[in-house]
Amino acid sequence: MMHPKDHMVSDEAHLNYVRSLPCAICDRPPPSEAAHFRLGLGGGTSLKPSDELTIPLCHTHHNEQTLCKYGELGFWRKYLAIDKQLVVRFARAYAKSLRAA
Repeated sequence: MMHPKDHMVSDEAHLNYVRSLPCAICDRPPPSEAAHFRLGLGGGTSLKPSDELTIPLCHTHHNEQTLCKYGELGFWRKYLAIDKQLVVRFARAYAKSLRAA
């Protein structure tokens, strides 16, 4: 059986590309931070998942994602439940980052 850590990819060029995109939440212009999307999709306790699982977030939203008292799932529920267009922006930003990889 393969474990998520077997698929870890470290890709600085991809991270730089993600940083060049606007924030997926507020559309603040770049530079953004390449925020690792966790939620059980890779990595382990206190380990970053693959660099392929990154999305652009401004500094404010990246800090909020990291420090959310309800965890990362709570952070995403907050934004995805409020703004349906955010789901579309998030999907587009994620797809665009994958195409660049």
